[in-house]
Amino acid sequence: MEVPYLTFHAGNHDEYHTPDDTIDTINVPGAVRITEMLTAIAIDIATNPKGLDFSDPDPEPKPEPRPRTGPKVRTGIIPSPTSDGGVLVRRVFESTSAADAGIEADDIIIKWNGTDTPDVQTWMPLLLEHEPGDEISVTIKRGDETIELMMILRAP
Repeated sequence: MEVPYLTFHAGNHDEYHTPDDTIDTINVPGAVRITEMLTAIAIDIATNPKGLDFSDPDPEPKPEPRPRTGPKVRTGIIPSPTSDGGVLVRRVFESTSAADAGIEADDIIIKWNGTDTPDVQTWMPLLLEHEPGDEISVTIKRGDETIELMMILRAP
């Protein structure tokens, strides 16, 4: 049975889906507007004697899936921008390339294989250049200390 569905969103922010995503970051006015709209939609559906009909807008065969355009490797961190430059490591997942290399939460990646990483936007294209199995050097700031670590990259 085909079931139509809708998805609603009240907006993103820098802490979205990070450990810092706490109740005070919720867009309350946006959530209220969405709730009011969903209530009106639910009432309309519930009181419509005809109900909802599903119709496939494009019954033709689906095209081949697009080739994967994301990274071929995964470091195992949640990156975040910093005001001082670099890529702040918000979280390191267990049994990942970053964890095995010794990267810790709150480290700041300042170089990726010898290239400066002043922000996440600079770092992401560097990550896209790699294949699983590549060994790269990562220079981090941990407190007042600068540390160079070796990381073997894995597939996602």
